[in-house]
Amino acid sequence: MAPSQNSPQTLLENANETTRLDIINCFFGEASKLESTNLECYFDYYHRELRRLRVGVVPVLSRLAAKTHHDLLVICRVLLAGRSRARSEIRTDLLSHFQTTDRQAVDRSIDLTIRLWLMINIRDSGYSLWTPSHQALYWEECSSLAGFISSQFRSSSTELGFRESRLDPEFTVANMVRICGLNVTWTDSINDHLRLDRRKKLLSVFPFKDFLVGHLNYAMTEQHGKRYRTHSIKLQSL
Repeated sequence: MAPSQNSPQTLLENANETTRLDIINCFFGEASKLESTNLECYFDYYHRELRRLRVGVVPVLSRLAAKTHHDLLVICRVLLAGRSRARSEIRTDLLSHFQTTDRQAVDRSIDLTIRLWLMINIRDSGYSLWTPSHQALYWEECSSLAGFISSQFRSSSTELGFRESRLDPEFTVANMVRICGLNVTWTDSINDHLRLDRRKKLLSVFPFKDFLVGHLNYAMTEQHGKRYRTHSIKLQSL
């Protein structure tokens, strides 16, 4: 029997138009005006990340507390509301919500939600080999999400005036390749943006600029500004 149109889609299914809209509204705000081309690029990433979890004799996807796309949105809202709370406290809330005693299933679901929502490569060390070109990060038990993000995107201690802080128009990736002989690789993880592998002369570049703008715009709304402020301040420094 085909599922009802109103039934939440499982993570085994690609998100349909209605589910996509719910995801965008939750992750980037209802006022988000992302162009359709950019939406396709984002959902290519979204579904690619989910496909990674379907591999193996016992796929990780089957061992998540989250079973549907809307379960991930529930986790996202809990993370937003508890951005200043420790990871262990967030997990306790979610264990109650999903009515499971499997701590690891909840932890993996939290990590997946953050990867899809904030594009930060948080994942269990046992699965870091799936993305060998990306630096895998771990959110410590006693740390809050806001604190974790602050530790990853530190503000510069150098104070520059307006003129000094502006990048020269010639400072482009194309010129880095042409003049410096660098090779460029795209990265889905914002924490790898502008990471340089000196041995390989390989520069990682995060291409989803419009979604950073989406986060920033969401931060400026009266209703959600305080909840996004910590993350948005760090994004502005990139």
